[in-house]
Amino acid sequence: MFVNTDLKYIWKNSSYEKWEESSVHILSHTVHYGTGVLEGVRAYKTDDGPAIFRLNEHTERLFSAAEKIGIKIPYLAEELNEVQKDIFIKNQLDEGNLRQIVFLERETLGIRATEYDTYTARTFTT
Repeated sequence: MFVNTDLKYIWKNSSYEKWEESSVHILSHTVHYGTGVLEGVRAYKTDDGPAIFRLNEHTERLFSAAEKIGIKIPYLAEELNEVQKDIFIKNQLDEGNLRQIVFLERETLGIRATEYDTYTARTFTT
């Protein structure tokens, strides 16, 4: 269950959005054709703050999955790793599950996905 979402943030395309303001357009390619990838990550509470289990491996798998379906992620793996660490701090969380999502967005319909924008997002559950 999600609680206190008015105080939480989602990272999407290089910036943080308030939880309740983040959205995906109903006409996005991903909604209609399922074009996108997801990688689940878990962070555990430690004395030094949240520690993400196998961070590099999860991020590598996300990039590999995106490449297999022809999506180029417009960030470096290192950049996304930093975001994954920062989102726990930004949301004042000691532990939780993180969802890395890469999807195609454009408010038009069409089966060919060659001219669509690639969106990346990081969100969490506790």
